[in-house]
Amino acid sequence: CAVTETALGSLTKTAFAVNAESHIQKRRSSVVMYELKVITSFSAAHQLKNFHGACENLHGHNWKIEIRVTSEVLNEADIVVDFKVLKQHVNSVMARLDHKFLNDLEAFKDQNPSSENIARYVAEQLSALLQAPEIKVSSVTAWESESACATYYPS
Repeated sequence: CAVTETALGSLTKTAFAVNAESHIQKRRSSVVMYELKVITSFSAAHQLKNFHGACENLHGHNWKIEIRVTSEVLNEADIVVDFKVLKQHVNSVMARLDHKFLNDLEAFKDQNPSSENIARYVAEQLSALLQAPEIKVSSVTAWESESACATYYPS
């Protein structure tokens, strides 16, 4: 039994060393990425056409929007972007949605203003406002309730 424990201890140490070295090599070869997240919200009404359920009726939500942006580099102040600047851009996009009937907006004339499409809309609009090409919108999540959300990942 003592031989088995010793052998097992050696195997465990060897496996740990190999795993640690593999992790170090992966970190050396991987790209450094920084991610910022801001959370905001807006209130609006919508109805989902061709849904065949209760959501086809006019109703509203208090959407919570989570926005993540990434960059491989930091600027001269050693930050990705000033949160104040990022929030100004985000607020500009939210103002286009807040207290609106989303179906009336040009962006949703030919598609349902679903949580999926709202997340994509926010990502595309924010991407157009960001002036630094090294900053990318990595995801936008639109929460239509505390337990239901849709996330869009720009390609």
